Amino acid sequence: MNLFNSLSWQMIFTMVIGLLFVVSGLSNLSDYLTLKKPGKLLPAEVLTVRHIKQKDNKDRLIQYYWELSVRVKKDNRLLPAVIRSNIQYEKGDTLLVSERGDQFTPVNEDKQNGLTGLFLALSGICIILSPLIYKRFGLIPVSCVIAAGLFALGCALIFYWKNERIQHLLAVDGTIDDLILFQTDKEKRYLITPKHWYPLIGYVRPDGQRRQFISKINSNYESSFKKGSHVKLYWNEKKRQVLERRPTIIPLIAAIGCFGFGVYGIISTVLM
Repeated sequence: MNLFNSLSWQMIFTMVIGLLFVVSGLSNLSDYLTLKKPGKLLPAEVLTVRHIKQKDNKDRLIQYYWELSVRVKKDNRLLPAVIRSNIQYEKGDTLLVSERGDQFTPVNEDKQNGLTGLFLALSGICIILSPLIYKRFGLIPVSCVIAAGLFALGCALIFYWKNERIQHLLAVDGTIDDLILFQTDKEKRYLITPKHWYPLIGYVRPDGQRRQFISKINSNYESSFKKGSHVKLYWNEKKRQVLERRPTIIPLIAAIGCFGFGVYGIISTVLM
């Protein structure tokens, strides 16, 4: 008990950051392991598409999505299902879905990486333990723990970069066709009702088909986006999907920095 009482606010803040790393890493790992279970990730074929859109009394889009009637293959059976999607699909397109209860939801398998979550959780554990070890054992042991945490964080960043890295991307032009307003339930009482504006982006695929999707980027201000303005997108031919942002090498550079600081910390501690 005396050990915890002697912790400063800075040390407690450090431990909270470590806890966030652990929770984020374990959540990522849990999602990855769930999808890897047999029968969790299923192929589906689009049979019909129903386009749903709705405007409010100020002529603002408040609903815009695609209702997909699909045929899901599970255990050598073909199951009918209806999926709501923010990405435009057409008849004959295929996608991956996961079963949650009695419903199916679209899944991007590329976003899941168990090793990233594992090493992120390990780095968080090292961060949590570092103030306690420093108080109990001193500088040299805690330097080794911090170095281990930096190495683990570096590994997490490398696996994240490796998962995001795509060798062949084709740049395509997109256009902001409209803006969609998402507003918090008006029945709840707020001093100011929160508003979120999402761009509706249209683009032409390399095969000549024009498609739309709702951007994941949003703003509280309508003026942040301009209808008709052009945006740069990237087409992944292998997955036949569009990306809003090109993967960068920033995670790799950050990983090299973590390894460098870890090695430097160990060497400087040994030479003391």
